[in-house]
Amino acid sequence: MISLTQQVSQLTPIDDATLQAVRAEVRSLEESWTNVYSEYHTGGWQTLSLLNNTSEPTDTVITDCDPVETSLLARMPHTRALLKRLGFTYMWVRLAKLEPNAFMLEHRDYKELKRVGRLRLHIPIITNAAAAIVIERLKIFIAPGYVWKLNPVFPHAANNFGAEPRIHLILDCYVDERLTAMLREETLDESFVQYLPSPTRAELDRAVTEAARLARFGDFEMAEHSLLKLFHFYHLKEGFAYELVARMYDSLGDCPRRGQWMENKTKFLCLETAAAAAATAPTGNLRLAVVPAQSSVKEFSQ
Repeated sequence: MISLTQQVSQLTPIDDATLQAVRAEVRSLEESWTNVYSEYHTGGWQTLSLLNNTSEPTDTVITDCDPVETSLLARMPHTRALLKRLGFTYMWVRLAKLEPNAFMLEHRDYKELKRVGRLRLHIPIITNAAAAIVIERLKIFIAPGYVWKLNPVFPHAANNFGAEPRIHLILDCYVDERLTAMLREETLDESFVQYLPSPTRAELDRAVTEAARLARFGDFEMAEHSLLKLFHFYHLKEGFAYELVARMYDSLGDCPRRGQWMENKTKFLCLETAAAAAATAPTGNLRLAVVPAQSSVKEFSQ
């Protein structure tokens, strides 16, 4: 059985002075953020790359690579120093902004990448108490002051129902000796974890009925989002929010849209490959095949 800390945990603290310095750099950015992976969110998730395969900060679709510093990171000395001090073997590093009232759809990541040991680390830069990640049917506040591990081969989604954008530094890292050592000491403060309630049948019926009403008036996106959003508020089984959207279209006799959302469930949750990915997923509690220690970024070795 997979434990919660195998999916999400706190690895190491970030001191307040460093966090404040990085936050100031992020707040001063003038770059235009890119909107990618649009199928997987409601329109409010944007990114900029700090380490990638091209050095262009607007190239933000991740892939396996030996990354180089982007022109944006070159203008962020405190952020650059933090990445160097952490010393991980980076695959890609991004800033990710989630706008107010935006959320990701339940999904798995890394399907398109090579089957090697890697993990996603989050460093919250700007956040609020109404922003969270939902995983294992729990809502987890990714609090500032820590490097957090997220193993994204398990179903998860982020949300921001607060009044200001949530901005995280996201590090996609190959698992090496340094990261493995941190995983052995990983923790999870239970005060950041909230159990989601199970919905009643009546609550689900009302949600589907209201969504169907919106769809009848042609507001398909709002209807779909109203049901997909339930993943962030209720204890739902994997993929159930997608099934609710399909059920709503079934009630309207819209077979093409029903079929599309069942296909989306398979695609976004990587159901054809999820079992194999989970079986080989790196965690702090399993023996790992690690990447040998090496310079994480060419420029950092100087």
